[in-house]
Amino acid sequence: MPAERDETLKKAEKLLKQGKMAAAIAEYVRLVEDKPSDWNSANVLGDLYVKVGQPGSAADIFTRAADHLYGEGFFPRASAVYKKVLKVRSGDDHALWQLADIAGRNRLSLDARSYYGRLIKDRRAAGNEQGAVDCVIRLGLLDDATIDARRTAAKALIERGEAKQAARVILGVADLLTKEERLAEAFEALKEAAPLDPSNQEIQLKLADTAPPAPPAAVEESPPPVEVDAMDSFSAEEGAVVLESASIDAAAVLEEFAAMPDPAPAEPLPLDAFFEELHGKIARDQEARAREHFESGVRHLTEDRPTEAITNLEEAARTPALRFEASSQLARIYQGRGDLQRAIEWIERALEVPTPAAEERLALMYDLADALATQGETSRALAVFMEVESESSGYRDVRERITQLSQAEIGKP
Repeated sequence: MPAERDETLKKAEKLLKQGKMAAAIAEYVRLVEDKPSDWNSANVLGDLYVKVGQPGSAADIFTRAADHLYGEGFFPRASAVYKKVLKVRSGDDHALWQLADIAGRNRLSLDARSYYGRLIKDRRAAGNEQGAVDCVIRLGLLDDATIDARRTAAKALIERGEAKQAARVILGVADLLTKEERLAEAFEALKEAAPLDPSNQEIQLKLADTAPPAPPAAVEESPPPVEVDAMDSFSAEEGAVVLESASIDAAAVLEEFAAMPDPAPAEPLPLDAFFEELHGKIARDQEARAREHFESGVRHLTEDRPTEAITNLEEAARTPALRFEASSQLARIYQGRGDLQRAIEWIERALEVPTPAAEERLALMYDLADALATQGETSRALAVFMEVESESSGYRDVRERITQLSQAEIGKP
């Protein structure tokens, strides 16, 4: 069977080299159907479908390849392929959901919020309110979710009957409040979580730790005796007259209250506007911190301290606005160390975001293909070189590299 696949692959590459797209597609279809886990062939097949104007088929193939990579735990590669799905089928719900999940796993919270925000908008527009709530819950489960986001997620979980999960989210709220030394509010949050999951010992222990001390018991003192002067005494009849003069007409008061207009209900803050405002503030803060990390990383590089530079640049790369620059720097560091696998991973990270200029993107894609070829990943290198050629025909020596790799795949000198 492997020999047959090798022959089919050689035939497909040869047909591709000859420009016989339809025949090459047919051979790649055979390869993918025979072995669905062959994501390299699936990736090439998807690119071919794009070239011949079949975006729907390309999206289906890319999705299959990305799902396989995701299932195997190759999240950066899966992310890159899911983004190819969005290029040919904008707004693909499954691709957006998976990209949001991967971003959350990699602690790329800004990316995750962006994807979930888009999903909320799209799903509500399609009448899929439950799907939108799924996203709201996921937003509250992010590592750096705010107290408000966590409370919103907990409320949604309670409404769904997922009490134990809601208790865990509220426990996270209590932890954040405790860090901010808002102990009274943390205690109230724990009191709210406790009945949702009575068996959760962590909640019970923290509830005991944060409970405010009981106030000292008040000592009741007997009132001093009152002396009544006989001259100040009055009769029951006189008292009745005084009470009558101070009496209140209850019926009239009730009528007065009934005639008062109802207070206008407070207008709730729209959820979309809340998340938009929250996202903007977090984005600005994180970008400022990321810029500081990036500048520190570059400074460490100039001072020949690569280890410290890597730490700062990795932190900066978590923010989309700095990811291209930081990831590119990291790729160069690892290339200089001869660690091509790590260099490839960081180049792929850099290519996940829009590049400042088309030339920079092409240069980075060329470096990726070159590193893949050096690593012996001929099929992947060929696919990337072909993508460079499709975006900028005649770029550098890409045509020659495609020819060399094609011959290597076919087995010719």
